[in-house]
Amino acid sequence: MTTTPFPTTPQRREPPRLAIPVTEAEEAVLAALRELQYGSVEVVVHSARIVQITRSQKLRVDGR
Repeated sequence: MTTTPFPTTPQRREPPRLAIPVTEAEEAVLAALRELQYGSVEVVVHSARIVQITRSQKLRVDGR
């Protein structure tokens, strides 16, 4: 009789690295997305350049 071990939780892996270089502005967009749990990220672009990043975050409050 063969026993199967209990399934283990998958370990968190690092996100894959992009093959193309990422600018400082693009890194800022990615950081804004990673830090956000609920909300939105708005990116304003002029002449193919990121000029503004706005992050709106919603905070969930338990109203008991």
